[in-house]
Amino acid sequence: MTDIEAQVRAVKASRVWFWKPQWYWFGWRTLVPFLRGHDEFSRETLLFGWTITGRVIIATNYCGDIDCYEQTLRWHHDDDE
Repeated sequence: MTDIEAQVRAVKASRVWFWKPQWYWFGWRTLVPFLRGHDEFSRETLLFGWTITGRVIIATNYCGDIDCYEQTLRWHHDDDE
């Protein structure tokens, strides 16, 4: 594990969260009940649910991209100030 990866893993963030229901969607892809994605903490995510019922998002593992890790640390550092 590299130093930058250790710094990203040290950022505390919930692994499971709920996204509120919405009465609109952004195309047919958002109507799929299962999606893979990526969050702002450099983790791959799984999304379950529909926009009108809400979605449960579960962060799985870290993506492994050093550029992505650097962006996460920049965002986290900006929030601290």
